[in-house]
Amino acid sequence: MSKPKASMIQQRAIRIDGHVDIEKRMVAAALSSEAPVARSFGNEVLLHTADAIDMTRAAEGLPLLLNHDNGRLPVGRVEGIHLGNDKMLRGQLKFSEATQEARDAWALVEDGTLSDVSVSYRIMDYKQA
Repeated sequence: MSKPKASMIQQRAIRIDGHVDIEKRMVAAALSSEAPVARSFGNEVLLHTADAIDMTRAAEGLPLLLNHDNGRLPVGRVEGIHLGNDKMLRGQLKFSEATQEARDAWALVEDGTLSDVSVSYRIMDYKQA
């Protein structure tokens, strides 16, 4: 069983659970939670407190990418990123109209086919229980 390394990039998926605003091409989404995720080193549980999450990069929103592919144009932005009272990181997924790929991604959200999001994050510190 290998231990996690500081600065290791991880990914986790969570269901889109918010209202779809067709006019604004937006949907509210939970981005991460404290739900345990099985890893090679055991169960990973992310702390969701103000001092555990560095929100510096997220202050002005983040690009919304398909499949974590930063080699392609984003399909929109994740706006209003905040830590909810329910200990979940939340935000609004705003889909662009500028590219066909963004329009296609939005159509998949509208019809319920695209119902999960996955976020990348970097582990900076950890405790092993």
